[in-house]
Amino acid sequence: GATGYGEPESAASAFAILVHAVNLVVYAIVGVVSFLYEGVSLEQLSRGVQQFNSSQSQG
Repeated sequence: GATGYGEPESAASAFAILVHAVNLVVYAIVGVVSFLYEGVSLEQLSRGVQQFNSSQSQG
């Protein structure tokens, strides 16, 4: 089938997957750089997530 813009569905799907992948990579890199800049370790991040999850399950 064709999309609303006259492009083949396979090309539109490939483009959508590529755009999502690029966005994911860019945000992941920016996030890692930000954590490094702020001095947040993976252990601190993991501990914070665990504390958040336990506070949500108790509330």
